[in-house]
Amino acid sequence: MFGRLHIAVDRSNRTKSFRALGQAQQKLQDGTSILLFPEGTIPDKEKVDLLRFKDGAFRMAIEAGVPIVPMTILNGPKALLDNGRWLLRPTQVPVIFHEPIPTEGMTLEDVPALRQRVFDLIEQSLRDHGALLEQRVAVPG
Repeated sequence: MFGRLHIAVDRSNRTKSFRALGQAQQKLQDGTSILLFPEGTIPDKEKVDLLRFKDGAFRMAIEAGVPIVPMTILNGPKALLDNGRWLLRPTQVPVIFHEPIPTEGMTLEDVPALRQRVFDLIEQSLRDHGALLEQRVAVPG
């Protein structure tokens, strides 16, 4: 099941990373929704803090002309505390689905503004729910 639903990204191999991006783009072209974490990495394992978003998810959405549906995931670290044992903890993990952001008519020049808009939305949602430790003014580009 994991192999059918998950597109693994091997960041240590540029060719494999590029191939994973191609698989994700193909899924979009086939009309399949995909879930991307635009940070492109796993943040600190014991606190919630948004890291800089990368451009890939936003570029793909614009190129495919599909909307972005930002999601805020709450309590994730409580449910999957990475203490080296990967034990699941019974925890409610609320997911907030924000309004879709259309990308039709956007160009790749719109990527930075779109990336910032999504970052700000998720950051504010985390802050509103008391789940963000650091305050930021802007996303480092």
